[in-house]
Amino acid sequence: MITQEEWEEEQMIRIEELVKKYEVALNKYNLIKECDVDELKPGGYIKYINYKDELKFGGILINKYINKNKLYLTLSNNNFKYTISFNRNVIFYLKNRTTADKLREIFISSLEKYNDYD
Repeated sequence: MITQEEWEEEQMIRIEELVKKYEVALNKYNLIKECDVDELKPGGYIKYINYKDELKFGGILINKYINKNKLYLTLSNNNFKYTISFNRNVIFYLKNRTTADKLREIFISSLEKYNDYD
């Protein structure tokens, strides 16, 4: 039997290997740990790795809730809603970029180009 610390270390190694394996598909997505759950906002994009180590393109986060001390995420994908367990999957999150966010990025990049001419 292994200790809790050994199990947690094995899980971290497993997650690191999976992140490397799916590096391209997870570009710009952030790994969400239990302590980071407050970062998850409705409208953000979720990808997750299930217990079979398969990457799933989850969809848009609709809701998060706790039931019997376990966190669940409700996702929407092509008008299909479903729930996944936070504890049984490795969760990756990409914040929803609004039109204002995109315009801000364009404005900042144009300022940087303008400053390059000085």
